[in-house]
Amino acid sequence: MLKYTNKLNNLSLPFRGVPFWLTHQIQLRHRHDDKKNASNNRPNFQNAISMRQIEAKKSILIETDRDPNTIKKVIAYCSNARVKNIYRKDDVDGKISHFLVEFENFSTVNNIITTAFHPGNFLLDSKIRAKGRFLRFNPIHNPTRENRSNVPVKVERNITEHELLLKEMRKEKSIDKQIMTLYKSNRLSDFSTRLRFLTALQLEEALSGVFHQPKVLPFGSSINGFGRMQSDLDMILLSCGNRIRNCPFDVMEVGPLDGRFSVRNNLHLISNIARNWLHGVKHVEPILNARVPIIKYHQKLTCLECDLSMSNISGFQMSEILYTLGEMDWRVRPFVFYMRTWAQSFGIMQGYPSLGLSNFMLTCLAIFFLQQLPQPVLPPIDDFMKLIVTDDKIPSITDSTKLNFKSKNTSTLTQLLMEFFDFYASFNFQEDAVSISAGSIKVNVGAESMYIYNPLDVGVNVSRNITDYERNDFVNKCRFAQNALANDKLDAVALLELVGEGNIASKLDSFVHNMVNMNKDKISSNNKTVKRKFIVKTILS
Repeated sequence: MLKYTNKLNNLSLPFRGVPFWLTHQIQLRHRHDDKKNASNNRPNFQNAISMRQIEAKKSILIETDRDPNTIKKVIAYCSNARVKNIYRKDDVDGKISHFLVEFENFSTVNNIITTAFHPGNFLLDSKIRAKGRFLRFNPIHNPTRENRSNVPVKVERNITEHELLLKEMRKEKSIDKQIMTLYKSNRLSDFSTRLRFLTALQLEEALSGVFHQPKVLPFGSSINGFGRMQSDLDMILLSCGNRIRNCPFDVMEVGPLDGRFSVRNNLHLISNIARNWLHGVKHVEPILNARVPIIKYHQKLTCLECDLSMSNISGFQMSEILYTLGEMDWRVRPFVFYMRTWAQSFGIMQGYPSLGLSNFMLTCLAIFFLQQLPQPVLPPIDDFMKLIVTDDKIPSITDSTKLNFKSKNTSTLTQLLMEFFDFYASFNFQEDAVSISAGSIKVNVGAESMYIYNPLDVGVNVSRNITDYERNDFVNKCRFAQNALANDKLDAVALLELVGEGNIASKLDSFVHNMVNMNKDKISSNNKTVKRKFIVKTILS
């Protein structure tokens, strides 16, 4: 019995002293889920999330001075326990280092968190010490033994600057390899993904004494496979819990609060908790009157801009759909990455709300294009919807292997890139609408500048803020990129470097002649500079 009890202590449960019958039911359920998911060949979204959550619960983040002797001490101390992974990230200024250490079991982490020393005098000041897994290493003590661990320390790279990235891409001769270099350099690393789940866990653990079985889950670019190193961290807070068989108890309801008022009230409380007791949290800003109330804050220790909501289930559901689409074909994510980078380079995506196309809009356009090919690369999203069930208040795909879709398309990334520009250079946005749900062209019912059906709410246009100017800007730049790749024989790097009116104009001499002949009535001047300015203005407007 003692041996079995020790195993239970390693479980990550809401509190110690859980009745035997309850823990036994939890173990049986986990074993059943493991056997069920082991049969799936395609990576399962829920499995991936669960794996990352377990990694986070076995991990701590250590801040230390970037001193060689101190760094050796950190590694030596951690090696006294059974370590699974060690990551190191140095700040850009070179003064601070952070170690993310994953241990083999939960008990090691719990012991470290419980025994960590809180500086200060408990009798003389009134500060309430908050425990957590974000720790500062004190170098005054020496380790009891030298580092004997065989676990290598993985040093995390800093974000590659744009010019250096282009330089790396130029080393590749083919467009396909250039796009893959861009993707591999910009996608979320294992370390960055771990930091995101650790940041979510920090908030979840802080709220575990207030909310009933809280879950703080990352969603969006952090988990859908399309995230970049610079991406923000979007999180959703849920109070979950399945009824365990033979458990006769229900949690009492507190107050007849209206749903929206309750969300705002809870977020206000959470913002105070985050501001006063969470290590590394800065610049907490509750935005409670928005359509979707959120809390924004900066986590200094993990260098992440964070948004927390309580009512964005559709965002988590869409994350799973995008993740599954990305797993279906190896070309999908590199292709979308390049299209986003191209759109940013050409000013199509401004990076500000309500200005230009957003990441999600462009992702929808890219996915729709891949659905429209004679041999589609991706299936309609409607095929997913029949596989989605709601469990623990979280909609999820039961088994993505049931889709039975396998693309027969053999196009290279280069061919897909050129076909994308050709597709949207001639797309009639004024009459036609994009629907990745149906995977087919629909009617622009509102005669809007651009209509992209919301995959999870077909009555909503996700591009409703796009103006005629921004739509024409996108279409014209697709025409220009199509011409640049086909006639000027530019590669993927050269296309990204066509930024700014002067650079673009210098590449358009042959294009200028054709456009001027088509617009003779609008240009009376024979001056070449005037003609070029007119063409550039036409293309960029």
